[in-house]
Amino acid sequence: FLVFTQVHRDKSDDIQNAIYSAPEVLTSRAFSCQSDVYAWGMIAWELITRKAPFAECRWMWEIEKKVVAGELPPITEQCPENIKKIIAQACAY
Repeated sequence: FLVFTQVHRDKSDDIQNAIYSAPEVLTSRAFSCQSDVYAWGMIAWELITRKAPFAECRWMWEIEKKVVAGELPPITEQCPENIKKIIAQACAY
């Protein structure tokens, strides 16, 4: 992830997809290993729930606002507790 985001970052100052971007990326535009872990957590959430994160949002700025505020999409009850914990830890990393 990090290599892609750095290459993408060099081409433009705009974040094209806030869904997988960590809060610190959206606020300071600083990419790090932690931002990659956050992205992994969001991808894991999507795989477990089989839904797009923040699908209720119509505009990218709505997603950015939620991510920066620390909001995470809810994980379904069917998800095993140990997987929920891993996803929560990744998104809080």
